[in-house]
Amino acid sequence: MRKFALLALLLGSLVGCATAPAQFGNFVEKPSEINDKIIADDAVKQLVALYPPAITRFDLQHDTPDLFG
Repeated sequence: MRKFALLALLLGSLVGCATAPAQFGNFVEKPSEINDKIIADDAVKQLVALYPPAITRFDLQHDTPDLFG
């Protein structure tokens, strides 16, 4: 019984990872420039706090069709 429960948990975890959507970006239906600016400024503050400038380099390789991007 214990092996079955462990196997079911493992398979459930794998199925959850396999079905995760590969989407990224801002999913707000009607974004405004004001909110996007606030979110972008907050994201920059968080990135600077976690990854100091002149030590870390970001190489973004996806299109940014929304205002946030």
